[in-house]
Amino acid sequence: MTINEKYKENIFNRPIDDLELSYRTENHLIRDDIKFVGDLVKLDKNYLMRIPYIGKKSVNELIEVLNGMSLQLGMEPEEKSKEDKYLEVFEHMPKGIETVYIRNAIDKINSRLDNIEQVLNYYNPTIKKE
Repeated sequence: MTINEKYKENIFNRPIDDLELSYRTENHLIRDDIKFVGDLVKLDKNYLMRIPYIGKKSVNELIEVLNGMSLQLGMEPEEKSKEDKYLEVFEHMPKGIETVYIRNAIDKINSRLDNIEQVLNYYNPTIKKE
């Protein structure tokens, strides 16, 4: 999956249960009416710590999952991720030899990201291996 494909989807409308969070964290977020990624990223650590049964471990889990999606706590859903900003600049770049070098670099980065993602998925204990 390329960066372009990954971030074109509307990530903020993804339900919380798509994030593969621990059962406890997911349930307590949903009980507090946090049902979508867009709802979650608006919050900060202090707010999350005030939700009953959400502690440091749960907050760290959420931060880790959001970082994996190039998102963070305390951002506005309309705010663009770093990848979105990067792609916007790239799309408006003049077509020339520099663009070819940049496209080659992006292809290499995407293939390395795919390899890293495969390794992480292999070692992720929450993913069932066939």
